[in-house]
Amino acid sequence: MTAPEYKLRTAHKQDNSLGFISKISTHDGWAFASGGTYGRTTMLASEDGGPFVKKATPDTSGLRHCLARENDLLVAGEFGMIARSVDQGSSWTVCGNKGARKGGCLYGIAEAFGALLVTGDGGMVHRSDDDGETWQEVRSGGGRLLGLHVRDGGREVLLYGDQLVRFDGRSFETLENPGRAPLCAMAELDGVLVLVGDSGQLFFSEDGTDWTSPRLEISADLESVDTVADGILAVGSGGTVLFSEDGRGWTQVDVGSNEHFWSLAPVGDGALVGGAHGAIHHLHVNYESWSPAASDWGDEEFD
Repeated sequence: MTAPEYKLRTAHKQDNSLGFISKISTHDGWAFASGGTYGRTTMLASEDGGPFVKKATPDTSGLRHCLARENDLLVAGEFGMIARSVDQGSSWTVCGNKGARKGGCLYGIAEAFGALLVTGDGGMVHRSDDDGETWQEVRSGGGRLLGLHVRDGGREVLLYGDQLVRFDGRSFETLENPGRAPLCAMAELDGVLVLVGDSGQLFFSEDGTDWTSPRLEISADLESVDTVADGILAVGSGGTVLFSEDGRGWTQVDVGSNEHFWSLAPVGDGALVGGAHGAIHHLHVNYESWSPAASDWGDEEFD
């Protein structure tokens, strides 16, 4: 397998006042990047391929996830923060998640079963059936849940982190963990699930239960994985970029960087990659602009 000849171009330079970019979401020509910790709460935005600019942030010390939708932008983060913006991040309203705000960090947001689901520390899952106005705790216990992946036409959600859990909208089933904690990200390509984590963990599965690990001689922490135009990419520490055409066989791509890559989101023939101190890079095959026309972004199903 030969990987595309990816090149790396900086879309937003490092700024020591900013935190690491933990999530990038795109929708309708916009790209939003959230992150930060220890008071370096970070939100950046770009419209139609223009420069990334700093946006306002809700009152918390760091963000972990952002979900761009048709009419708003949702974020989740430290100290149980869930907030909504209806003006592309210029102002924020804290959602009514009093239960979560008592406790730990929130890591992932997704839409499933006609509801919003949020995962966090202590195995917690919060659910809102009124689009974020009110929330209820529907699961707790065990280690962190760092994210969630909606699959099978929305009939199943897989949650991952220090544990691996299946949710069918009514009950939770703890699955056998294929590796070691933590498991950091999950994506799906043509029915093949890919799960990545720290210390070079990478697994693939067709059913979310039986997992196989390809032979990869890497020890990097793999932080994010997502589908792109030619296949699927995974990124992590030490400038690590991995590519696969089918989710099963993988090859490492040298992009000439040793930066810690924390997140990625597909755009055009490549992806936007989030790094440290607010850095955002464009991983591309044929550079023209990192942003295609707004009509080409489509309506993504966010993980």
